[in-house]
Amino acid sequence: MDFENQKFIKITSILFVIFMAFSFPLISANIYYQDDLIHTFYNPGSWLSDGRPLAYGLMHLLGPFRPLDSAPWPQILGLALVALTLGRLGKSHDMAILPCVLSSAFLICQPFYLENLSYRYDSFFMSVSICLALLPFINKNRQEPGYKRILKDAGCLFLLMNTYQASLDIFICFSLIESVLIIRNDRISEAIRNIYYRFITLIAAYFAYKIEVLLFIHTNEYAQFHSLLVRSPAELYGNVVMLLGQFKEYFWGGFYESLLVVFVVVSFAMNMMGRKGTGAGRSLRFTGIALTVVLYAGILSCFFGLQLLLRHPVPAPRTFIGFGAILGGASFFFLADRKFQSVRDRICFVCVGFLLAQGIFQAAAYTNAIRAQTTLREDMSLQIINDISDLTSHAARPNPDIAGRYWLWGTIGHEPLARLAKRSYRYYPSLRGSIMSQPFMDRYLVSPIFMYDILEKNGLSDTVDFLSWRLWKYKDQYRSTPAWKLIEKSIHQCSFDGMKEHAAFNTYKIGRYIITDYNKTCSRGAVVTMDM
Repeated sequence: MDFENQKFIKITSILFVIFMAFSFPLISANIYYQDDLIHTFYNPGSWLSDGRPLAYGLMHLLGPFRPLDSAPWPQILGLALVALTLGRLGKSHDMAILPCVLSSAFLICQPFYLENLSYRYDSFFMSVSICLALLPFINKNRQEPGYKRILKDAGCLFLLMNTYQASLDIFICFSLIESVLIIRNDRISEAIRNIYYRFITLIAAYFAYKIEVLLFIHTNEYAQFHSLLVRSPAELYGNVVMLLGQFKEYFWGGFYESLLVVFVVVSFAMNMMGRKGTGAGRSLRFTGIALTVVLYAGILSCFFGLQLLLRHPVPAPRTFIGFGAILGGASFFFLADRKFQSVRDRICFVCVGFLLAQGIFQAAAYTNAIRAQTTLREDMSLQIINDISDLTSHAARPNPDIAGRYWLWGTIGHEPLARLAKRSYRYYPSLRGSIMSQPFMDRYLVSPIFMYDILEKNGLSDTVDFLSWRLWKYKDQYRSTPAWKLIEKSIHQCSFDGMKEHAAFNTYKIGRYIITDYNKTCSRGAVVTMDM
């Protein structure tokens, strides 16, 4: 890598500064997000059993051969690697500095990468996976035999799948953008060959990864469940409907989100019909135009990406990072061949810069919201611990015990939103899934899904276990179990052994079950069936 190259240094340095401006509020907030507590206090073997052995190995390299909480360095190091990779990409394609920086910055500075950056551990290899998705697009020796190029690029994608599979959407999106740029020069046959080459590369990497998992990796039930592919057009259609619903939820009603959608549409339209100002694409044949339209549709579908093909998608914001590649492509189309000399060109640069700045401000608003929500969760956890202690201190311990534990704790309803989080939740719909962690599978019987880890961190008695773990084997049929029917019936009738009431929730004791009710179904008029 030529570190003496001025363009490379400028692109890398500017991008790193932008990435730090975007992530600084979140990094400095010093919060534990979702799985962070599990990885901090327990053996973090989940990366390996999730089918991500390279991620598991990388996290060991950052500590004394054991993952330790070294935040914020994993987050910062990951962003530095992305900036270096994008700098090398811009240099290899001889891109102008300003268009390159403004376009590629959206890979990180976008609503759906905020959740990824929130993780103290995972954010590092999530950023590494973006680098691996970009490496195949750095110019190599064009005289090199095709099979060698396929092997090298497939190797990058194979490593990507061993870190964070959602970044495959970035590779797919860049492949389609690359073909659109080739068509701009009327090289239609070359564009088709390029699509074919990228497809073969992806398939080769996928089969290599599946063989690795089959022979060497014992994946857990969660990874197996979410790696199954659709089996029929009906399942594919169901995915399309569900993911379109997610798109509507994340973009409907948000001013900033609406601006992003309008920008992408306008940019694609300008690239298709308004290229007279750049002198490019005037002689596109009908075939080229038709192929470009198809490629545009493919680029837009990268928001959903490979989740369209999964029988059980994971519609969490962190999995939609392909949106950053869509924004990057739209920005490049919008700024292509502009020199920042005419008034029109300057207006275009200002528009893209404005959207980028809005993303940076959104990241700060997200940080304040998630910090407020984290504080609320901490306060609720202390109240819940006190409730459990009060409700069980004089109660006879049920027999038999379950692995040395007597009480099972769970929740009904969804956690309340902190006041500040509610404002961000309202004005930035794209942040909803990141701020309020709603369970996306019925088997999670607690909200938020990591509340038990917060309770343990704050001193939960070792006589209390997690209700979800006891009903896990029933998967999404847990509602038909006798235990859950008893809980629902007792709460519906407001009949239980004891109750604690708070502004945000109630806590009930029903036999060996301790239930936190965010819906506050019962009040002080409830029937107490046992004298505590």
